[in-house]
Amino acid sequence: MYEGVRICCRCQKGILPGEPYDTNTHDRASGPPLVLFVHKGSTCKRQPHQGAPLRSRAR
Repeated sequence: MYEGVRICCRCQKGILPGEPYDTNTHDRASGPPLVLFVHKGSTCKRQPHQGAPLRSRAR
């Protein structure tokens, strides 16, 4: 379904065809290596980490 679409692992935005990018490859214990894509240079900003939403206490 999304074959061929590259998503930047830093800014979560798509990398357009012809746009420069780098790859980060990580070995995994089983299966093929994990390949992450990132915009080349400083063309993207890292998105702030979104943790789990805080829950209010039940009273």
